[in-house]
Amino acid sequence: MRFLLLLLLTGCAGMQAVVPVETLVFRCNDSSLLTAREAGSRLQLMLPVETRELSRRPSRVGRLFKAKNVELLINGDQAELTIARQGTRQCSRDRGAEVWQDARFRGVEFRAAGTKPGWFAELSDQKLVYAGDYGQQKLSFLDAQSFNDDNLVQTTIVAVNDGHRIKLLLQTGDCWETASRRMFDIRVTLDLDGRIEYGCGKKLR
Repeated sequence: MRFLLLLLLTGCAGMQAVVPVETLVFRCNDSSLLTAREAGSRLQLMLPVETRELSRRPSRVGRLFKAKNVELLINGDQAELTIARQGTRQCSRDRGAEVWQDARFRGVEFRAAGTKPGWFAELSDQKLVYAGDYGQQKLSFLDAQSFNDDNLVQTTIVAVNDGHRIKLLLQTGDCWETASRRMFDIRVTLDLDGRIEYGCGKKLR
C-alpha cells in the first residue's frame, strides 16, 4: 500500500523529491508476522523486540536490504529474513493485511471494509473518509460524531457533508472479511444516503 512522503533533498535548497513509501506485511514459516516500510533505498523492519533500519544492497535477484546481523531479501511476493544466531525464515506476502497496517501508520483510528461492491471507511480525528464502488466514489466528512449505547455493545458514527449523510453501526461480534481473508471482532453496517452496505471493522488506535 503506497502513499507519498515528501523528503527534503540535502544540498539542494528549496528542492523536494517525492519518495513512495510502501507498507509490506509477510507471514513467515515460523508463524511470525513481519512488517516493513520501504522507501527507496531504505527499509524500516519491525521485529518483535526492536525496529531496525536496513539499506538496499546490490543483488542478482529481488531487492536485498541489510543491516548489522540482519538481512532481508524480497523477491516478488516472497521474502527471506536472516538474523544472526536465529537462522532464516521463509515468508510470503500478505497483501490483505497491508491495507490495515498502512492505515495504522497513517494514524487512522478505526477502519471498516466490505465487498460487493468493494468499499472502505476510515475515521481519523473526527474526519471520516469513504471510498465505494471499488474506489470509484470518494467522499470526505468532517466532524463525525460517535454515540455508544448504554451496554457498550454497539457504537453509531454519523457524519454529513453538503450532499451526503453517512452512518456506521458498529456491533461487537465475529466478522469474516473476504478481501483480507481474516476474522475481525466488529460487524459494520454502513448507510450512505439510504444505501446499505455490510462489512467488518477494527480499532487501530
